[in-house]
Amino acid sequence: MSNVDEVTSLLEKESNQDGADFSGYDLSGASFDGASFVYATFDKAKIENSELTKVNFSQASLEGSSLKNSKLTDIDFTGAKLTGVNFEETIFVNCNFKNVTAEHCEISSANFKNCKLRGSNLSHSNFYSAIFEECDLSFSRFMYSYMKQVEITRSTMKGTNARGSDLSFSKISETDLSGAILKYSDLSSCTFKEVK
Repeated sequence: MSNVDEVTSLLEKESNQDGADFSGYDLSGASFDGASFVYATFDKAKIENSELTKVNFSQASLEGSSLKNSKLTDIDFTGAKLTGVNFEETIFVNCNFKNVTAEHCEISSANFKNCKLRGSNLSHSNFYSAIFEECDLSFSRFMYSYMKQVEITRSTMKGTNARGSDLSFSKISETDLSGAILKYSDLSSCTFKEVK
């Protein structure tokens, strides 16, 4: 049963829902703009096929939730708990993932444009065929992640730790890799073009 109408009604009355608990809610198809969910809980929530704009999820918990096939623009996930989230085929534009914990996530075929993932922990996640364009991945952890056929363009990966990751058949171009750790990574058929 959908909870979209319930949450939409709450947001119409008060766009600030900081600390609220929406665990297990079905918010598929939702369209939220300008909402604040700081320290809110969305664990195991279903937010698929949704369009979220200028939403603040700072320090929120979305563990085990699904945002599959959604479009997220200007979203702030700073310090959020995103372990086990399904972001498959999701489009991210101008999103901030600074210092998030997002291990064991499904992020295949996702598209990141001008996003900040600085200091985030994305280890043991599936990034198959994901695209990163003009993103800051500095000091992030992608340890033992499946990153086959990933495309990373005009981005920064300074100090990134991708130890033991599968980067085979990936394309990394116009990207700063200074200080990046790729030890034990599978780089077979990986293409590096104009990298530092």
